Amino acid sequence: MRKRKFSDCLENIEINWTASRYWARGVRQEARSMKKEPDQRHQTENVRLDATLDG
Repeated sequence: MRKRKFSDCLENIEINWTASRYWARGVRQEARSMKKEPDQRHQTENVRLDATLDG
């Protein structure tokens, strides 16, 4: 088995992070476009998600 380089791991993490960021953005847009009743809990979760993704 080939020894994995540290840079390979970093690249993998970066890809996963980017993918999850786009996925989260898509989920947020879907939730926003559905617009049934504004749910206070979901709004605070989205703010928290934004802070972690951008920060």
